[in-house]
Amino acid sequence: MGRIQLLLIIFSFAIVDSGNCQQQFQIHYSNLAETNGISIDYSLNGGYILLDASFSNQSSSIDLQKLNTTFGTEWTRSFMTPDSAVYPVTMKETDDGSILIASKVMGQNQTSIHLLQMDSSGALLWNRRYSRTNDDEPKSILTLSDGSFYVCGTSQLSSSISQKDILLSRISSTGQVQWSQLIGGTREEDPSLIIELLMINLQCRYKQ
Repeated sequence: MGRIQLLLIIFSFAIVDSGNCQQQFQIHYSNLAETNGISIDYSLNGGYILLDASFSNQSSSIDLQKLNTTFGTEWTRSFMTPDSAVYPVTMKETDDGSILIASKVMGQNQTSIHLLQMDSSGALLWNRRYSRTNDDEPKSILTLSDGSFYVCGTSQLSSSISQKDILLSRISSTGQVQWSQLIGGTREEDPSLIIELLMINLQCRYKQ
C-alpha cells in the first residue's frame, strides 16, 4: 500500500490597525494524495501559482495550478515523467507570464536537474534534463530580460566526497545550456549567495 500524505496549506491574511493584528480571512487547501515539494507563489497578473509533484509506481508527475485572487482554480496542468522520484525545487514566473520550473530527479546512480517551461496558460513549451556531475541539484532561478535565465544549485563530483560545490549555469530561452561553471573551495558553499550577487549586479546595470 502506498503512503498517504495529507498536505495542508493555511493562507492567513491580516491587517495591522493601531497595533492590533486582525485576521481578514483564512483558507485551507488539502490534497489526499502522495505528493511532494509543494510550494505557492504570487502570479504577476494576479492570483497564485501552486506547484507540487505526485508519484505512482514507476512514474512521477509535476503538477501546476493557477489560482485566481479568491483561490479558485483557473487551470491545472500535469507533466508526466518516467522517473520514480522527481522533486520540484523552485519555480519562477517570467515577464510574459510563462513559468519556469526546476526539479531534482533522483535515479539509481545519479541526481540530475530537470528544467521545463510552460506558457501563461500552462501549455508545455520545452523540457530538458541536465547533469554535469553525478549529483546535481537546483536551488534557485534568476530570469533575464532577453528570456534567458540563470540556474544556481549544488554539485557533488563524487559520492565518496561530502563537499558540494556551487553549480551556476546560464540557460537560453529555449532551454539550451549556454555555459556552466562549478564554483567551490575546501568548504561547503552556499549557492544562495551567488544569486544575491547576480541580482545586485543586474540592479546596478539597470541604474546606469
